[in-house]
Amino acid sequence: MDLTATEVLALTIYGESRGEPIQGQIAVACVIRNRVARRNKTYEEICLAPKQFSCWNEDDPNLPVLKEFGDKMKLGEPIDNIFINQAIWVAKGIIQDHILDNTRGADHYLTNALYSSGNVQWAKKLTMTRLIGNHTFLT
Repeated sequence: MDLTATEVLALTIYGESRGEPIQGQIAVACVIRNRVARRNKTYEEICLAPKQFSCWNEDDPNLPVLKEFGDKMKLGEPIDNIFINQAIWVAKGIIQDHILDNTRGADHYLTNALYSSGNVQWAKKLTMTRLIGNHTFLT
């Protein structure tokens, strides 16, 4: 995918949290920024890593929409969708460090329902830092 870091981050925010309040979208973006910093990788490498953000999984219903928006971005075509435009705004603020981390350093998250189920083994090894919208944030 030949997209900028801002575009890949915006698409990931959209795919993972468009139904969340703005603070939830910012929190998802903060998790990605925290991973970028801790793992010394690019936004593209973090967002597109296999099985890390479900919106990029081949079987995820979000993927065709992300590809459609990505194609429009590559062509410089406007996207008439308030949620993707908000995600672009968040992505720019995150990459430029204009938005503070509202997750208290989290580098993982999952839905509150999954976290509460206690069935996600990797989450048991981490410490919860925040609950924002429908997501539990962990480090």
